[in-house]
Amino acid sequence: MRAFVKGAGLFALGWTPGGPALYRKATRDWMGTQATHVDKLSRVVPGYARLFDSIGFHLQGSRVAILDPGLTTYWPMACWLLTGEQSEHLQLEARFLPKYVSRSAGGVAESLRGIVDDRVATIESLRWARGPADVLSACHATEHHEVDPSRIPLKDASVDVFHSGGTLEHFRPMKLEEQIQEAVRVLVPGGIYSAVHDHRDHLYHADKSMEPMNHLRHAEPVYRLLYGHRLLYHNRIPPTRVAELLKSVGLEQVAMRRMTLPDQKYVSDEEVMKANVGCSRLTARHRSMSELDLRTVACHYLYRKPA
Repeated sequence: MRAFVKGAGLFALGWTPGGPALYRKATRDWMGTQATHVDKLSRVVPGYARLFDSIGFHLQGSRVAILDPGLTTYWPMACWLLTGEQSEHLQLEARFLPKYVSRSAGGVAESLRGIVDDRVATIESLRWARGPADVLSACHATEHHEVDPSRIPLKDASVDVFHSGGTLEHFRPMKLEEQIQEAVRVLVPGGIYSAVHDHRDHLYHADKSMEPMNHLRHAEPVYRLLYGHRLLYHNRIPPTRVAELLKSVGLEQVAMRRMTLPDQKYVSDEEVMKANVGCSRLTARHRSMSELDLRTVACHYLYRKPA
């Protein structure tokens, strides 16, 4: 019922001119829902830092670009704490909001303390920053507004790490391919492309009683009607296909970390086949998906640009 109610509301707003902008304004600005964004990043970013260490890539001294960092200033603070260098933040629509500055500083300091202790005191002092501009100045970060992901405003070979989280699945297939090509362009040789692709139905996050990849059971005409608007669109590209796209632009695989059910934890490929499938009934279009992909509800892709 929760998924139905939310889906109906998003359907109405998604197809109404100005509806998506109104929805995001109400939830993110007025209701403060982006506080959960800080909590989520506080859980996952320490794991990202350890993962980079495990593949022999040192973040200290690296230049990082974040695609769609969200409305909180968690990422600018975290990038500076982990690298000590300037970072680029590519906003697709919104901008960093003042109301989340204090929570972001607390989240970064607590989640990364012990992993990086240098500059933690400076991050903690940003709890009292007047707004995002002061944070960006202190962290040597730049916010780029209304970025077209297929025309990234960065120079060739200008960053060591290009990261996006929970963004790729929102791009139409052609736009996704163009974005990956742009990421490769701005990476230095030997740089790392890091992306988390959430393969779950967006409504699943509102109602855990539904199947995580419920969107795979809808025929294309039905899917375009129910999910084809900006608030619910999901490109439904399986992990194997994403990997093929990354390989096609010349990137070399470092790791594919698959998240599986029921625990929703990242596991090895051997453990994936012991997990539950994300959808029990598929359309004809998706019946050719591999068992490995059907048991993968999210995936972290780590790829390297050849030196």
